[in-house]
Amino acid sequence: MARVHVRAWQVGYQGLLSDAYLTGLRAEDRVKRYTLGTVSKSHPKTLVATESGVIVGFATVFPAQDDDRTSPAELNALYVDPDRWKRGIGAALESAAGASLVHWDIGTQCCGCSPEMYAR
Repeated sequence: MARVHVRAWQVGYQGLLSDAYLTGLRAEDRVKRYTLGTVSKSHPKTLVATESGVIVGFATVFPAQDDDRTSPAELNALYVDPDRWKRGIGAALESAAGASLVHWDIGTQCCGCSPEMYAR
């Protein structure tokens, strides 16, 4: 996940953030920020898309922070490995994350999106 996160930033924010900042991003540093394995309403839930057992994208749903919220949770992050952009992976993750918002109280911490979900 951290590798996908860093690569997506390095490609997606190229020209918007400094090259020095982007090249300085490291998956080893990013991984420390994740709290996977903690299942509670107050922690994020992360869904992953995999190909041949390798994570190629992820979406994170987090408890809503706004007072005027219409849902108990919101999409907090959605990243896909740049080598796999434009293949429907992001759309599949967005759809799965949306479904998890409906079932926030009973959702699981992690689940995989099969390649068949986004194959085109």
